[in-house]
Amino acid sequence: MNLTQDIRIQFLAKFLVILPFLAKISFEFLKIIPSEWGFIVYQHGMHPYLNILLCLLAGLPLAFLALLNANKLETISVFYKVFFGVSVFAIWSQSLMQIFFGSDISNFMTVVAALMATYLIFMYGWLIPRLMTLEDFLDVIGRCAQVLVLGSLFLWVVTPEVTFKGSRFIGIFKHIPYMVTCSTLACSFSLPNLVKRQNSLYRLFHISLWLVSFWSLLLTGTRSATFAVLFSALAFFLLVRPKIATIQFLKLALVVFASAVFLLFGNRLFDYGYQLVRGEQALAGRHAQDGVKSRMEEIERGYATFLESPWLGKGLLSKFNTRDAGDLAQYDALKDPHNIFISAGVLGGWGFIILAFLGLILLSIGGIKALRSKDIGRRTLALYILSQIPILIIYHVHLSLGGLADRIYWLVFGFLALHCQSQLTGKGINSNPEQLDEKVPL
Repeated sequence: MNLTQDIRIQFLAKFLVILPFLAKISFEFLKIIPSEWGFIVYQHGMHPYLNILLCLLAGLPLAFLALLNANKLETISVFYKVFFGVSVFAIWSQSLMQIFFGSDISNFMTVVAALMATYLIFMYGWLIPRLMTLEDFLDVIGRCAQVLVLGSLFLWVVTPEVTFKGSRFIGIFKHIPYMVTCSTLACSFSLPNLVKRQNSLYRLFHISLWLVSFWSLLLTGTRSATFAVLFSALAFFLLVRPKIATIQFLKLALVVFASAVFLLFGNRLFDYGYQLVRGEQALAGRHAQDGVKSRMEEIERGYATFLESPWLGKGLLSKFNTRDAGDLAQYDALKDPHNIFISAGVLGGWGFIILAFLGLILLSIGGIKALRSKDIGRRTLALYILSQIPILIIYHVHLSLGGLADRIYWLVFGFLALHCQSQLTGKGINSNPEQLDEKVPL
C-alpha cells in the first residue's frame, strides 16, 4: 500500500465518522437557510437523503481501497463475525418474508431499507473500525463533539431562541437526542485527556472542556445520559491508576468527600435520586413527570403493535405512516416503543427479539473483557458502552443509516470486536503501535 492510498483511506474513514454529526446540525441561526429545499435541506440542515448519498459516495471507494489491502486489515472476533452474519441474514430473511406475505410498506422501500441497514452495519460496524486506530477514533469523535458543544453554548449566548426546544437544550442541532449524544461523547471520549502526563495547563484546559460538556448535557434534562456519564467518569478514575500525584490526590479526595456526603445525607440523596430516576424530580429546565408511567405507556403501545405481526414484524420502516415511506414528515414518534426488545419485535418479529437479546449479551461480555485491558483507550470504550447498555435497552433497535447514535454505536461495536488486548496489533492500515498507557502508566 502506497502513501497516497493510505491518505485517501484515512481521509474517507474520518469523513464518514464526522458525517453523522454534520448531518444533524441545524443552520436556523443563520436566518438565511430555509426549513426545506428539495433533497438538499431539511429542518434547516442537511437532508437525510443527502446524508445517505454522501455516506455512499465516501463509503464505496473506501470499501474498494480496503479490498485492495484486505491482508492488512485488523482481525475481528469470531463471535462478532457470527453475529454480523446472523444480523445480515435476519435483516434480509425478514424483509423478503414481509414482501412475500405482504406488509404496510412497499416492496421497493422494504428492499431499500434492508440495503441501508446492511450498509450501516458493514461500513460502520465492520470496515471503518479495521481502518482506523482506536486512538484516532477516540480523538476524532472527542474533538468533533467538543467543538459542537462549544458552538452550541456560544449560540445559547448569542441566539438563545434557537437553542431550546421547549425547556430542553438542543444547541446547534435539529433535535434533542443529537445534542444528548454529542454531549455524552464529548464527556466520555475525552476522559483519557484528563489523565495524560502533560503540564497542569493542559489538564486544566481539558477538565474545563469536560465540565462545559457535562453542563450542556445537564441543560438537555436527560436523566439516563447524565447518570451514564457520571458512572463512566467515576469508574474511569477508580480503575485508571496514573502515576500523577495530582490525580492520585484527587481520587483520594473524591473518596473522602463521597464517604462524608453519604454519611451525612445518604437517606435524602437516595430519596432524591429515586425520584429523579422516576422523573418525579425536575432536572435542569426539564419539568418533573412520571417517567415510569410514560415509558410503560410506550411499551404497551409498542407491544400491541408487535402482536399484530409477531413472527414477521412490521418492517424496518414501520415508524412511517405512508406506504411508500417517501415523505419524512410522515414519521410517527408514537410508533417508537422505547424498548429494544419491543422495538425489535415490531421491526422483525421474534427473530429480531432473539437477535437483540444475544447482541446485548455479547456486548456486555465484550465490554467487561475490554475493561480488563491495559490499554486506556479500550477501557474508555468499555466504560462508554457498559454505561450505555441501560440506555440501549430503554430506547430502540439502531438500524438507521441516517441516524447519529446508530452509526456511533456500530462503530463502538466494531472497535470492541477487534483482537487487540493491550495495544493495536500493528496489522491494521495506518495502525499506531504506541500504547496510550505508555503515556499514562497503569
